[in-house]
Amino acid sequence: MRIQKNRGTYLPYKKEPMASLPLLRPDHIRQVILPIFSEYGVQCRLLLEKDSPVSQGQLLAEPLDEKGTPVYSSVSGILTDTYEAEHPLLGKTTYAIIECMTMDEPELDAPLDTEDLTAEELVAIAREYGIIDEIDGLPLANKLEGMVDLYPTCIVADAIEDQLYSCSAWATLREDYTQVLKGLRLAARAIHAAEYKIAVALTRVHETELKKEIPPEHLQTFEPDFYPHKELDDLGLAPFSIGVQACRALYRAASYKEPQTEGILTIAGPAASLPINMRVPFGTSLRVALEVCGVSDPSSEVLLGDSMTGLLLDSIDIPIVPGMTCIVGTDAVKTHASSPCLNCGRCAKVCHKHLLPYEIARRFENNQYSGIDAFHPSACDGCNACSYICPAKRNVSELVLEASTVAGVILFDWGPHHDE
Repeated sequence: MRIQKNRGTYLPYKKEPMASLPLLRPDHIRQVILPIFSEYGVQCRLLLEKDSPVSQGQLLAEPLDEKGTPVYSSVSGILTDTYEAEHPLLGKTTYAIIECMTMDEPELDAPLDTEDLTAEELVAIAREYGIIDEIDGLPLANKLEGMVDLYPTCIVADAIEDQLYSCSAWATLREDYTQVLKGLRLAARAIHAAEYKIAVALTRVHETELKKEIPPEHLQTFEPDFYPHKELDDLGLAPFSIGVQACRALYRAASYKEPQTEGILTIAGPAASLPINMRVPFGTSLRVALEVCGVSDPSSEVLLGDSMTGLLLDSIDIPIVPGMTCIVGTDAVKTHASSPCLNCGRCAKVCHKHLLPYEIARRFENNQYSGIDAFHPSACDGCNACSYICPAKRNVSELVLEASTVAGVILFDWGPHHDE
C-alpha cells in the first residue's frame, strides 16, 4: 500500500552506489575504544583489570542499574587503559581501550529453538545481550517494555531512511532478510502484537528484490524520494517501531547467545571517493572508517547523520557507537549569503506540521515574541525541509526552533496602546 503525500518535499535519490554494493568489513582495525559509562546514562562497572586479555563477545562491563545495558568486547585483544572524553551522542563518557589482536568471526553452532521463549524471556535476552536500537540509541529491552503497556496490535521494523544518503537499514536487509524478519517476529511476541511489518521506501528495482523474499503481509512500502516520511505517525505505528539492526541482533541473541558488538554504517557524500555500507565493530575510530572510504581531505566537513539533519562534527577521532548509522563527508562548507524572505510561502507548503515557518521566523527576528506561541513553533521537529526548499537560502528551521524557546515570553508589546 502506498500513501499519497500532501506535505513535504522530494529529494534526489543519492543512495547509490552504496545500496547496490556488497557490505564491506574492514580487517585492519588495530584498536577499539568502547564506552563503559556515561554520566547521562546508566553507570557500568568494569569487570577486568588493565592489561587483561579479552575475547570477542566477552562481558566487559555490567550496569549498576537493572534497566542498564551491559557492554561486551567487540574484538579479541588486550584491555590496556581507560580514560574520559566527550562524545557527540553520549556526552562525557568513560572509555575502555582494547588493542585488537584478531577480528576473526566466531564459528556459530546450530541455532537454538526460539519457539518456546516467552515475552518476558525475550525482553530479558534483549537486555542481557546489550541490544541497542539504532533508531534512537535506546536499549531495546526498555523500548519493548514500554510498548507492552500500550497494547499494540502491530510492530514495525523502520527501514524507511528518507534522507539523501542513509541506506544502512537496506544493507542490513540485503545481508539477511530472514534474520531481520525472524527477529521482528520475536519482538512482536515480546510485546504481544499479532502483526509485524518491515517498512521501506525503496526504488522499484530494490522493492522488487525485497518482495521476492518478504511475504506481502509483512511488508509496508512508501515513496522512496519523499521527505520527511511521517506515514508511521499517520498510521499510529511510530510508537511501535524499532530498527532493523536491532531486529537482527535480537534474533542472533536468542538463537546463538550472541551479544550485539557491531553495527552497519553508511559512509557517503561528495568527499567519499568510495561510498559504502560498512560493518564495523563498536568502538572503531570514525577516522579509520572514513579513511577506508577515501575521506581524508582535511578541508572536508563530516556530518554525523544525513545532510538534512546531520550534526557537524568537531573531530573525527571518536568511536563508532550504537545509534551511528550514517556519516556524510561533504566538501568544505560554502557560505551562501542569504537574502531577505521572499514571502513565497514554499516553507509553509512543505511543512508536514502545517506551520507557517516564514511568519514564525519573521516574528522571532523582529523580537515580536508576544503572541508567537499562537503559531505553535514548539510543534517543529527540525526536519529542515523548510530550509532546504527556501529560495532565499535562509536557515528557516533553526529560526523556528529558536522561536520555540521564547514562545509565550513577552519582551516587547507591539500592540496598540490606548490611554485610559
